[in-house]
Amino acid sequence: MFARPLINALRRLLRSLVLRGPVLRKWVERKMRRNDDVYLEELVRASREPLAPPVAPSLQLARPVKRFTLIGDFLWEAQDLVPELERFIEVQTLDLHPALQSASPDQDAALTTLEAVRKFLQSPDLAEPDIVMLYAQTYLLSEELFSIIRAKWSCPILGMNLDEKVTFLPEEIFRGHNGGYARWARHFDINLTNALAVTDWYRARQLPIIYMPQGFKRPATPPPAGTPEYKYQLSFMGAWKMDRGRIVGELQGAGIPIQLFGRGWPGGGWVDDPATVFRDSQMNLGIGYATPRLTNVKGRDFECPGAGGCYLTTYNWELAPYFENGKEILMYREVPELIEIFSYYRRRPEICAQIARAAYARSIREHTWEQRFRSLFQELGILRT
Repeated sequence: MFARPLINALRRLLRSLVLRGPVLRKWVERKMRRNDDVYLEELVRASREPLAPPVAPSLQLARPVKRFTLIGDFLWEAQDLVPELERFIEVQTLDLHPALQSASPDQDAALTTLEAVRKFLQSPDLAEPDIVMLYAQTYLLSEELFSIIRAKWSCPILGMNLDEKVTFLPEEIFRGHNGGYARWARHFDINLTNALAVTDWYRARQLPIIYMPQGFKRPATPPPAGTPEYKYQLSFMGAWKMDRGRIVGELQGAGIPIQLFGRGWPGGGWVDDPATVFRDSQMNLGIGYATPRLTNVKGRDFECPGAGGCYLTTYNWELAPYFENGKEILMYREVPELIEIFSYYRRRPEICAQIARAAYARSIREHTWEQRFRSLFQELGILRT
């Protein structure tokens, strides 16, 4: 009988040999379409029932929150979120990424996470926080993880999910990395989501939920006045994905000049200072899909305007309330409309600069991560104004 590690290795090898090129694209498209169908079917089914009342978080704090602990598999958090939180609160962090990267491929990721958190909690220099935020994907969570955190600290545990259109329902569409976040939501004292429609699912399950879109880290300096000498007429920042590749390919086929930054693009790569690219671009392309058919609010939706860039992105009904279309942001529905908008503004760089300045002013007033979490804690009654 084969040992489980060998069987898993053979499965990975078989997938890598079969799922490539056009076959891989078709497989992903079919999986994502199935995800969309399940998501929309559940939305329609749930909408037939009366709307459940909201559930107020039950928080017991001896004092207003002053110390915050963040645990997660860090990608952007240390650079963008933590500095904003440190503007008004003491922050201590555990980045799970090194442990997950160094673990054996055959070791269960939830077990690796559990071991890393247990070691963290045993640190003699660790201060007791007033609130903990566990920001982790479904496959990193376990009953034991919540147990050891609650055994160590009595403070509330805050959960944040920025991908629930793909992860909330118990559908293993992408095996091992998807589905079932609803199971874990009950372990949190407070849940945060950036998917407005999904808040109804929390309410139906009698779980405390607060809708909060992403924020951004304010840049070190404001954008310059006037109309810049732009390096790029149109740029896109982000790793190659199938839907992005399709849209970019259509633009290039139409003769639109687009500068690409990010993993997977020819000549692309990591950008150390995204704000510089946003400001150097007359228009910054946003591709706002969570799946090939469904949009989702993204961090880039606030990061680019917040840096002082003119943002041209997919129309998204959840993003529309945060910026005024045509004055603070530009939105398109399909690629032909995107080409139409680009062609109009291409010869009007001064208007792009006006839109960028208006977006920057709005973002600084309303959309930083500091403002998001200050408002959250004030709403919960655990932060003094």
